[in-house]
Amino acid sequence: MLQLPMGGSSLDFSRHGVDSASSIGRSKDEFIPLLKYGTDITSRTMPEDDSIAESQSRRLHSDSVPKEISDEEEGKMFSLTKEEDGVLYMGKYSYIVKKVSSDNASITNMMKSYQKTSTTSAETSESTLTPEQKAIFDENNEMKLKLQRWNRFSGTVDVIISKLFPAGFFWQLAASLCGLPSETLGFAICTGIGEAIGVVTGHILFSLVKSGGTSSFAEISQTAIFLGTGTICSGTSWQPIVNTLQGIGLSFLGVFVGTWIACTYMFNFGLRAGRNLYSKAFEHVEGPTWENSRTDFLLSFTIGGATAFFVGTDTAYLPEQNFLIGIVGIHDSFSIVHGAVLAGVSTALGFGFTQTIFNVVFPPGKSWND
Repeated sequence: MLQLPMGGSSLDFSRHGVDSASSIGRSKDEFIPLLKYGTDITSRTMPEDDSIAESQSRRLHSDSVPKEISDEEEGKMFSLTKEEDGVLYMGKYSYIVKKVSSDNASITNMMKSYQKTSTTSAETSESTLTPEQKAIFDENNEMKLKLQRWNRFSGTVDVIISKLFPAGFFWQLAASLCGLPSETLGFAICTGIGEAIGVVTGHILFSLVKSGGTSSFAEISQTAIFLGTGTICSGTSWQPIVNTLQGIGLSFLGVFVGTWIACTYMFNFGLRAGRNLYSKAFEHVEGPTWENSRTDFLLSFTIGGATAFFVGTDTAYLPEQNFLIGIVGIHDSFSIVHGAVLAGVSTALGFGFTQTIFNVVFPPGKSWND
């Protein structure tokens, strides 16, 4: 029985009646897995990067992987896209693979070396691996890092389109249509609900369109409600926070930073409350844990950045200090739709700015979106 360790799990060839990689019709060459993809990731298209994808055949598409497959069929689902490096599809998983001559290194020996060195020191690992083995595992690690970095940025764009732009757009739209003074509680509640509607609607529609309608609606809707709970807390509190900070005479930068901090905690409060309220009834909302408290706060901090940039839409308060007024400033002469679009741009910019820093600075596995 041959098992290939892949990111904490293993692929058991004997389960499929396959003794070795040569059983797929390539007796002289064996294929070393470099990266494993599950069905929830196979729809991602790999970036046009020669160091990652040498040809179109190494790009992953959801329609290339069987959606559902029986146990009897699973053992037959071997296909390689190229004679050289490519993608190996096996059941519901797909693997980026590298062809290795069996004359130089066998899968069995390489995996034994991998298992042995995974529990030893770096110095021992260096001496145990052959140069070819070390090159392959180095390539594996490099590929993982590059793909993770790419996935971070592509995920950032997804969040901006599906949630951050709709959040600002709907907040401003609600503010323009509710007809209440900005100092009133009714105005705060109206805008908070409007922003939450934007996030919930945007998340559901974007997720359904992106998945082609194949994703679980229960999962999508439960996640949307959870995020909407955080949004209504920060969205409702935004105007009272800004009014308070402006009322005590802070500079524009002071209001900007103060709003960032305050709304970070308000959004995080909503997320933590949501986990306590929904986790028992919602299958797809995890209950409160130490780990998700960390990721929730990191996400909340990026949302705080969005709310801080939203301060730039106010052209009445210290316009000479407002460094965002030329980009997202909303003037009285603007139409309702024009103002709402600028508001959406402001929250998108704030989140994008903050999340880009996270994407670059945080090591793999440490950011909330890993």
